[in-house]
Amino acid sequence: MKEKTRNSSIELLRIISMLMIILSHCCIHGLDSLSSKYFINNFFTTVFFLGNLGVIIFMLITGYYTIESKFKLKKIIKLELEVVFYSILFYFLCTLFFEKSKLFSFELIKSFFPIIFKKYWFISAYVSMYIFTPYINKLLHNISKNEYKKLIILCTFVAFFIPTFTTADIFFNELFQFFTFYIIGGYIRMYNIKINKKITKALIISILMILILSAIILFFSKSYPILYKYRTYFLNRNSIFVLIIAIGIFLLFLKIPFFTNKIINYISKTIFGIYLIHDNPNFRNIIFKKIFRINKFIDSSFLVLVLLITTIIIFILSSLIEITRKKFFDKINDKISPYIETKIINFISEKYKKGE
Repeated sequence: MKEKTRNSSIELLRIISMLMIILSHCCIHGLDSLSSKYFINNFFTTVFFLGNLGVIIFMLITGYYTIESKFKLKKIIKLELEVVFYSILFYFLCTLFFEKSKLFSFELIKSFFPIIFKKYWFISAYVSMYIFTPYINKLLHNISKNEYKKLIILCTFVAFFIPTFTTADIFFNELFQFFTFYIIGGYIRMYNIKINKKITKALIISILMILILSAIILFFSKSYPILYKYRTYFLNRNSIFVLIIAIGIFLLFLKIPFFTNKIINYISKTIFGIYLIHDNPNFRNIIFKKIFRINKFIDSSFLVLVLLITTIIIFILSSLIEITRKKFFDKINDKISPYIETKIINFISEKYKKGE
């Protein structure tokens, strides 16, 4: 089957989103909430918590495309095989070379079942939501535009507006958040929502609010150190401001006329692998603390430059590793996936017949 031509503007957005995620991980895992003696360093490391923005954009894209597509079991199987590959690979590499005492521990079992044991929180939440998409899509296609809009407003109010302004995390769980991102992306696709002056204004205000509020918290944290841990509060994944920014950016990229670039599309295919490599729970501390040692630059005037260069290096190296994996293992996965899919379908069919 001939692969559909991908819109390179959206693929470019995927790449940018992954760069934001890596940059935020440099701050999260590399700096461990360390405070610099320089306000500007603290400000940038706060603003660089852009990973949540990247995550939301990824899910908006998923909702945008999946709302009009059919559920594919093979997609989940291939995803699972790739996740297991990196999970097991890095478990053994890290334990053999860095922590031999943990070689035969419960973590080994978890590495063989990474999605079930939430080795990668994003993947576990994504798969959990994806298996429900046939029912979600059916619901969304059978309600009116007005009802759909009310559903989005309700989800957004409960999961984003309330937490942002009250600190009450009434629905702070990945699955509900991903459901909200998904239905927003689907709404944009179904009703052909375009960027307009109202959305642009909301986007600009949200960016300014995040910058100003983060700066204020940092400023007062000098006198009240306890405030420092709240410096990224308005950059959390349940922040209404981050959600608005993500939607605005997504709509801006949708506005770009459809075009195809082979290089962008090729690199975009490695995005998933880049995430699995650099954010592997066994490997990420080694990357950020033993290889790049980002925390050594916390009081350096070159901290921002170090973070940006580190992000680019990790992106390129991880992309090359994923390209190598795809070259040698994708053909195997393409043969295994249909076989597993057939076995699962047959098993479910037999159980269904017995239950009739």
